[in-house]
Amino acid sequence: MKKRKGWVSNSSSTSFCLLGVTKSHLDLSLGEEEEDSYDLCDLENDILEVCSGIDEFYDDVCIGLSVGSLKDDETLLQAKQRVVDAFKKKGINISTADVDWMVDGGHDG
Repeated sequence: MKKRKGWVSNSSSTSFCLLGVTKSHLDLSLGEEEEDSYDLCDLENDILEVCSGIDEFYDDVCIGLSVGSLKDDETLLQAKQRVVDAFKKKGINISTADVDWMVDGGHDG
């Protein structure tokens, strides 16, 4: 199920575009012993959004910065760094090289 902030679509399809990482990438980066060291609900905050995959990221969770959260004068590298910094505040170390665009959507009917 897709979580949305601020509005809900009445459409039969759901999509998102985030600049971030997947939960499976975080789990691989952290290793088995630390895989469960974070809570997805705790990651969602003023900066990061958590979205469930539908098509491209089926059965995975994407965590990142929504397109609507980008600043008008912000470069891509600055936006990636905001994502990195938000994860760092939660004790998760990733690099800007780990952060990428994630676009997903699908028709549920």
